[in-house]
Amino acid sequence: MKQNSMPLLVLVLGLFGAWARKPNDQQELLAAPADAGLSGDSIAQIERSLLNLAQEQRNPDSSTLESIALIDSFIANMKQDILDRANSSQLAVSRSFQNLVNCKLNLTLETRENLSTLSAIHRECSAEESQLATNYKTCTDNCDTRCATAQASCGLYCPVNTPQPMPGNPVPSPTPSPTSCWYDTSQVKDDNAVGLYHEWEANQYYQKWEDNFQALYDEWKTKRDTCKDRVDELSSCWTNCASVHANAYERKKQECTEHQYDLETAACFGASRSCYAYQSCHASLVNIYLGDVASANASQSVWYDEYRGIMRVECLLDAFNASVLSGASLTSALDACQASTFQPCTAVPSLCLQIYPLPGTEQCNTTSTNGSVQPGSAEWIQTHYSNMPGKTTYEACGAQCCVGGPPTTPTTATSTPLVPFSNCSLCCSSTDDWCVR
Repeated sequence: MKQNSMPLLVLVLGLFGAWARKPNDQQELLAAPADAGLSGDSIAQIERSLLNLAQEQRNPDSSTLESIALIDSFIANMKQDILDRANSSQLAVSRSFQNLVNCKLNLTLETRENLSTLSAIHRECSAEESQLATNYKTCTDNCDTRCATAQASCGLYCPVNTPQPMPGNPVPSPTPSPTSCWYDTSQVKDDNAVGLYHEWEANQYYQKWEDNFQALYDEWKTKRDTCKDRVDELSSCWTNCASVHANAYERKKQECTEHQYDLETAACFGASRSCYAYQSCHASLVNIYLGDVASANASQSVWYDEYRGIMRVECLLDAFNASVLSGASLTSALDACQASTFQPCTAVPSLCLQIYPLPGTEQCNTTSTNGSVQPGSAEWIQTHYSNMPGKTTYEACGAQCCVGGPPTTPTTATSTPLVPFSNCSLCCSSTDDWCVR
């Protein structure tokens, strides 16, 4: 090795040894820019040494190539160090951005499980309500059947519940009331009240009269009593439907309404918690992402300049190699290197960071959230109230975060009869105060 190549070799060996002796924490991928790799001044020093060497010796010999080979090895290590730092910074930016994107306005697992449980409780209650409604309808149908039976019995009573004419003449005094079909045997008078008739004639007459009206009375009483019995049975039937089945149904309906309110209130509470959690998560991750971007941009400005210096050094090394190996003009090659503009990102695209725009913020507040969760929405109704059991329905949304706002009055079950009572009239006249009108 010739004497004029010694300074360059000593420089390279010193720089390489300094790089190799760097503490491990300074060779980490995310080291601060001031500690990452060798500084741009080191690269510039190598560049100046190569240019000085070219001025001192226009015809490089084999000893110069040995020094250049060492520089090549050193430069390769520097390039890898820069690429590692660039990849690490890009990874940090991408990771923090992905974390930010994954911050969603979603219900927690605990809330989803709670809503699923409350929805099942409401549906089970509705199934019980449906059964009680069926029992009530069965009861009223039975009363309707009893009504038809009662009407048939009372239909036999009504025709005989009318005044009947006296058989033959003369008419005794006093006569039965024309508005009553009740024959009172106490109205039969003794012989002194008969007047012109003989005792035996009077007795015969009155006996026929008594027999005739006794038969009418017995028929009337039998049919009236049968009608009244049917009326009493029908009244008991309706009372049972109202006091047992209707009351049980109404209590269950109110219970189901309360279960629905519990479900909707839980959804509001879960949405409020999710909104707070999302806002906190989003704000925190935005700060982390912007911090990683700022740190990566600062590092990029350092390694970008370092890599551009390495590209100039590589151009000079190629000029020396070409001069030795092929006899190419070293001067013109070196002038071309000095006149060139080097673009690291064009040569190695990964040296330029990919920075992502901030994702939009999902809108929420403490009382409502997305339509797929908000009580009262079409999605909510489809999820929780579709295919309700027969004879049941859901009430108007009663929670604070319902679509359209909370109700103006507390939610209670709709108090409407399942079916109207049958119009079972069993009256023969307005005097039958015991009948069903």
